[in-house]
Amino acid sequence: MIQEPQITIEELLGYMSGTSPEAGAISWDDSNVTIPFDVPGDKLYDTCTLLLGYCFIGNITSTLRTPGTIPSYSWSYLNRRNPMRHPKFTWMHCTKIESILGLGARGRQDVINPTSLPTLPAFTSKYELYRVTAQFSSPQYDVIEDVDMKPRGQENQRFFWRSGKETTASFITIEGQSLQFVEGPPAAGTTAGRFVGAGRAMPETTQLIKYTWTKVAADYVEDSTTGMPTKLDQALQCVNSEPFLGCPAYTLLMDPYSYERKRMPISDSTAAPEWWVEVVFNFRYFNPPKKWAGSTDPKAVGWFLAPSSADGLYYHVKRTGPPLTELFAQCDFNKLTTPKEDVMVVTQ
Repeated sequence: MIQEPQITIEELLGYMSGTSPEAGAISWDDSNVTIPFDVPGDKLYDTCTLLLGYCFIGNITSTLRTPGTIPSYSWSYLNRRNPMRHPKFTWMHCTKIESILGLGARGRQDVINPTSLPTLPAFTSKYELYRVTAQFSSPQYDVIEDVDMKPRGQENQRFFWRSGKETTASFITIEGQSLQFVEGPPAAGTTAGRFVGAGRAMPETTQLIKYTWTKVAADYVEDSTTGMPTKLDQALQCVNSEPFLGCPAYTLLMDPYSYERKRMPISDSTAAPEWWVEVVFNFRYFNPPKKWAGSTDPKAVGWFLAPSSADGLYYHVKRTGPPLTELFAQCDFNKLTTPKEDVMVVTQ
């Protein structure tokens, strides 16, 4: 587990006082600078923890409470101690400790509980000071404090960003009699009630949008029994039932995502390592502009539409029944990054 630092950010800034940023780069493509500074020997662990930050799950307290729609005090929220900001270039945060060099040896330091750590030497050198070189960079994502989250628990506000977008085109072949138009002009024999033609290959253009969610405590996402990201799996091949990241309801389809598990950079040496995860979401956006102007159906949007050969316009279609059902299941994508206790409800 990660121990709370026993020094304040003001103390850490005091150690940096009088130092100068070393050679780095500030450009359109990449920005990073380093600061070398000396810290007392017994403050090294706390310094590293404050520089890089950490995250953990826990119940919110009254001091962290902010207005919003996720109110439960019993849920396991993600708490963050964000990476330190650069004291001069405040848009940069510490992303790496490049080196640690001991200065002024003053005896030895025995290894804690050596019987459980047999591969380590019985003791190491102990130093008066350590010279720490911290690297600061511009993150791709917003870095927001717990107290500034509105609502608390909606984690797609921070450490979450659109990491890619590309246009794709494909031909969708529909089996005969499997889909049926459920709206259309009132004239008899037109669109409403007709089946989508058999064997038609429909050219469709969609946008593939990637969002990355990084540095998330693994136990915030993973089921405590199975260890699997259950809520993420529930949303696969669903469309969004509510607006999400600026996209209207029913316009995003969730494709398979990538999931990488990594160890926390700082941990108590006598405890099991903490884990964090990075998730890359893949969504397909589809919202054809040529929709029938007479539609009053709230679901005549996005992935619930198909074109009619009669006029080339897009209409709401359903899977042939009985009963008629929507093409895709639906769920609220806003819950992908909320606490596990905020249950994902999937409807057809």
